[in-house]
Amino acid sequence: MRFMLGEVDNQFGAALHLALLRGPWNSEIQMMTIRIGFASWQILTPELQDQFKRAIYNQAHWRFAPQKAQLELLVKAFNRPELACLLEATGPKACPPA
Repeated sequence: MRFMLGEVDNQFGAALHLALLRGPWNSEIQMMTIRIGFASWQILTPELQDQFKRAIYNQAHWRFAPQKAQLELLVKAFNRPELACLLEATGPKACPPA
């Protein structure tokens, strides 16, 4: 809601951080949070960007409910081709987060 109102501040970042920490086993929460992260990527701190990279990678490769197809759509929709490598687990195009 805060993002939609243009209220992007430290509290917004803290809320995203908590959502990423608390929702790794709930793909709906993770995907909603990741979508917000894509939409606000350019204003996120480097630390929060790193958290999102890990979340994207984990959701793409989660063995119980991989979300790779949805993440591919988000990468294209938000024009973030530099994050596409997170969707690959191995190979020359893969770039697992640090």
